[in-house]
Amino acid sequence: MRHIRLRKMAAIIIMGVLLITTLGLTGCGFQTKRNLKKILEKALQERYNEEFVCLNVWANGGPSYFGVCYPKNNRDLLFETLFIDDGEISYDEYASMLASKELSKELYNQLSEVFQECYIYCYNYKVINDTVTAEKINSGEFNLDYFFETMHKQSDDDLSLYYRICINKESGISATYEEEYKSLNKATQEIMKIGENHGVKLNLTFWLYFLPSDVYKDGIEYFNNHARARSEFEYIILGEHRNLKREIRMDYVANNQPFCREKCEPNIITQADYVEMRKSLE
Repeated sequence: MRHIRLRKMAAIIIMGVLLITTLGLTGCGFQTKRNLKKILEKALQERYNEEFVCLNVWANGGPSYFGVCYPKNNRDLLFETLFIDDGEISYDEYASMLASKELSKELYNQLSEVFQECYIYCYNYKVINDTVTAEKINSGEFNLDYFFETMHKQSDDDLSLYYRICINKESGISATYEEEYKSLNKATQEIMKIGENHGVKLNLTFWLYFLPSDVYKDGIEYFNNHARARSEFEYIILGEHRNLKREIRMDYVANNQPFCREKCEPNIITQADYVEMRKSLE
């Protein structure tokens, strides 16, 4: 009889675990993902006076969670938040991603004539959560001028911008490798000028991916569902066994004429180096 009772108890425990998993319960408070999404959507609406959609939430520890959201009228503008399950927002990256989207467009305008089909994603780690910024967004007055001016007031630190540039190599590239390098150099200087005009020094990092059409589409699909490029993005872009080696990293350092392999390394990427790297990708 004791064994029967133990088996029954084990069965009940297993059923309970399965029920929790099925309902999507998460965290110590057993909040469902659906409830957490609604909590976050309501908190963002109260802050910015517009409707938001939460794509996903995941635990950070205790009662705090991360969430990926977008404004209901702009599906392409994904951003991350950190919030408490009572609705308190610790921080959100809405303002910084609004700025990053504009900076993506700036670079796209410079490179679209060279790369016939490319997708540019920009990210920065700055967070502006004050009520004045929320009011600027609400009224439609938020722009790059305001973003950089606020950055300059908050800190003298450099602003780092990270660009992922996905290029569909099968759609055609109307430039030689040398011309690509010159265009990247010119485009970078134009972005740098934006910061200089507002007294903000920029650090730029480019990752360029020259991709076949199917992988290119996978890369864009990734950014349609994620607010940041994480390890799984590299997995998608570079291939299951990293056999699709399609990446070139270029860090812009103004005194290094102009690109280096990484900011912490003084190894300059010359035009000749770039040409060799591009040849190796083919």
